[in-house]
Parts: sequence; C-alpha cells; structure tokens
Amino acid sequence: NIDVQKGWLKAGDHSSVTSGIMGSDNSYFSMALTARFLPLGLIKDSKSEALKYLSEIYGGVGLGFIANSVKANTIISPDFGSLGDYSGTALFLPIEAGINVPVLLMTNNKSLSINVNYRVNLAFSDKIDGYVPSVAANEKNDAFNTLTAGLVLKF
Repeated sequence: NIDVQKGWLKAGDHSSVTSGIMGSDNSYFSMALTARFLPLGLIKDSKSEALKYLSEIYGGVGLGFIANSVKANTIISPDFGSLGDYSGTALFLPIEAGINVPVLLMTNNKSLSINVNYRVNLAFSDKIDGYVPSVAANEKNDAFNTLTAGLVLKF
C-alpha cells in the first residue's frame, strides 16, 4: 500500500506561544509504503458472506517519510528543549490495522471498497512535537497515531 497524508498534529496548550505550558501545533505532509497481510484472505470459501468481509481485515508495517512545520510554545527552562518554530523531515515506522469493506465488485476482479485504518507511527526523530527535552524521562523518539477513512480501488 502507498498512501499520502496531509494533516495536523496538536498537543498540549497551543493557544499561546508564551503561556509557559508545553504545547505545539504541527502541519505535516507524509508518505508511507506499507506491506499488508490479510490472514483470513487465505481461506477460500466463496459461499460464506461473513468471510467475504472478514477476509478484508489486515495488519501492516512499512516505512514512511514526514515533512513537518511545527510551532511549539517557548518555555524558558532549557530542560524542555523547545524548538519554537521548526521545520524538518524524518522517517517513521508505520504499524497499522484496518479493514476494506467492499461496496462495488466489477469485472476482472476489480473492486471499490471503503477503508478504515488505524496506524501507530514511530518516528526516528524527537522533533515532531517541537521539543527535544534533555530530561531522563524523554529518552524515546516521538510517536503519533492516525485514524483514516478512504476509498480503495483494486485494479
């Protein structure tokens, strides 16, 4: 699967950049390539109506790229590692689960489906939220989740 997303990530109190409270607003663009496995799709039973839908449940993993422009609240303490206004890029590991619900079957095994997908994105960067704290509690890179819905055309 190849997908392209444009979205916004928000965290904390981002209403005022001088609030003294952590908060960020991030506009991002991402692309990801994922391999999906449909375990129930291996079962061939053309008579089962339930299996027709259950066979479209999948899990997947891949590699993605994110370009982000984040505005983080400025915090005086250097321990918080506020980047202020930051634009950058990073790779991320998408881990996902979802389902394709068939709505239209066409000739030659072509179909149109509605897709619902939940993804955990593990970034290879700690700058996605606009902060790089220097405290021991922040030894991990950033992560974010996405829930998407869309149309899938199989051809």
